[in-house]
Amino acid sequence: MKRILLIFASCIALQAQAQQLSPSTSDMAGLSRAIGQDFRERDSYTAKQLKRQLKGAEDKIPKAATDLATFMELATAAFEMFGNPKNLADYLRENGMADTLASRISEYAFYLHSLRLPADAKQASGFGYGVKMYMDTARTGYYIVTIMQPRIELRKYAAGSEQPLHVISGRLTGNAVVPDVRDTTLRLFFLDGVLGEYNGSNVAQEYFECSPQGAFTLSNTVSAFDGIIPEDIPTAVAQLQHIKNEEPPYFPGGDAALNEYLRKNTRYPEAARRKDVTANMTVSFVIGPNGKVRDAKVMGEPRGYGLDEEALRVINAMPDWLPGRQNGQNVAVQFRMPLRFGI
Repeated sequence: MKRILLIFASCIALQAQAQQLSPSTSDMAGLSRAIGQDFRERDSYTAKQLKRQLKGAEDKIPKAATDLATFMELATAAFEMFGNPKNLADYLRENGMADTLASRISEYAFYLHSLRLPADAKQASGFGYGVKMYMDTARTGYYIVTIMQPRIELRKYAAGSEQPLHVISGRLTGNAVVPDVRDTTLRLFFLDGVLGEYNGSNVAQEYFECSPQGAFTLSNTVSAFDGIIPEDIPTAVAQLQHIKNEEPPYFPGGDAALNEYLRKNTRYPEAARRKDVTANMTVSFVIGPNGKVRDAKVMGEPRGYGLDEEALRVINAMPDWLPGRQNGQNVAVQFRMPLRFGI
């Protein structure tokens, strides 16, 4: 199947405030102190493993108390040694950390670990393992969602509060959250990575993924549940899944690398230069299932002065792309790319 793709740049995300997953100075000092105590006093098997896993661990452990990047590196390494937040929290408690602080730091480490894993766009929730925060666009409240398939936990907070309004534990079955304790007045669903909260009247409040600091990951938070009630979700999911199964071709290095390639390799023909000719033109081409460029042609009337030939040359000389895919198969995809010649 051929498709015409439009390439556009993303905008800067809006900022908001929500600090539940953000480390405080006491969090940073606490992790540094607990692991440092193990290194100094116990030199346990865990400490020995951490030395192997984290280069320069002896220097980074004290530095993590005041340097955020080092704290994140230490927290991630510690989490990946234990594999889950409970085991990390137990280790921190064994080294003198208070229960609430150990739980908070292990949760934050869990979140950092989840950022290193590729999101599966085919997951209803947008991710299958880890921790994410979802906030409504009015910033009146947010959820912290933890998924370890098939289990899910959702903790809802009012903006600015450190105490959850409620905690829901259960299973993620398809798009629906199936709580261990049934609540007929609240229904939670995911649709295209958006968390929908339905009350008893089938009215949806939508929550969008954001960073621990409350910045939405998408600058344009578009309604996913508008006009959709829970009974309609399976049909909506099937339609979205068809779109999700289409993956566009990818130039090695992305749009920035593509622009750099064009900048470095496009030559202004001498005949056009002598006549001071400028031209805006569009080249149509196909990225084949093997990732190679083919069928390039200049749209519209010929410009002359060697401009058409140069446009085709620079497009045909592009390196192989990662091919587009549909339903798991490589497919041919048509592009239209604007080029401008001039001084």
